[in-house]
Amino acid sequence: MVLSLAFPTHGDETEGWRKAESDDQYPELYSEDFIDSLFCSKDAFTARKWRTNGTTPVCKGEKLVYTMGWGPLHAGYAILTATPDTVDSTLIIMGKGATNAFFSAFYKVRDCYRTIIDQEGMYPLFFEQHIREGKFRTNRWDLFDQVRHRVYTDKHKPEFFKSKPFTQSLMSLVYYLRTMSFAPGDSFTIDCFVDTMCHRVKMKCMKRKTIKVDVGAFDCLLVKPYLIGKGRVFSKKDEIRVWFTNDEYKMPVVIESKIRWGTLYAKLIWYGRKR
Repeated sequence: MVLSLAFPTHGDETEGWRKAESDDQYPELYSEDFIDSLFCSKDAFTARKWRTNGTTPVCKGEKLVYTMGWGPLHAGYAILTATPDTVDSTLIIMGKGATNAFFSAFYKVRDCYRTIIDQEGMYPLFFEQHIREGKFRTNRWDLFDQVRHRVYTDKHKPEFFKSKPFTQSLMSLVYYLRTMSFAPGDSFTIDCFVDTMCHRVKMKCMKRKTIKVDVGAFDCLLVKPYLIGKGRVFSKKDEIRVWFTNDEYKMPVVIESKIRWGTLYAKLIWYGRKR
């Protein structure tokens, strides 16, 4: 028997993100045939079950919804889903970003992201992003050959970029973190491929604190990323803070990014899981 556990927010907020989620103006994702053709044309290894991470991803069948904004302004929503594919033992992580009705009237955002992850090893096989922000349009894909430590992208020069073993995509990185155990004072490094470069990111668990959001109060752990070496994902002046629940789910509750003009935030307003 499958139980669906859902934790709703206030009516207006729920109606807002559900409308944004069901909007028909999101860009199309790449087809399964297209992805298979890429692996064939690059003679790349899909590397399924190339390693065992030792933990079962507890995010299977999960949906997370966040309200996003800057300072006092509520600008829109981010929606993350994790769907298992039992046929080929992968986990499909989908992300949608959308402005709310007010901001959409003059600057509409409908972004879509997807990464395909090996369930046992929690490493990416494929990543894609489709950006629709105002009049700006762009699409990209990254294909991960975890066996030969290569990442192929739609930026064809060079043909591929070298990577480290089990390099993460920017999207899969968060879900890989959620399979780890950490406590205040712990630190660890993870390789992550972004754009055309493999970045070395150091994560440090800073402290433990109760964080209150619309869906409740959670015992959380604060994790901050620090960049190592050249080719950084963000500059030294930027500061990203992620509060994960201190339980088996390691669910991101609040994400904050301090910039020159204030703080960008994403706060959890709804979550549901199927068991």
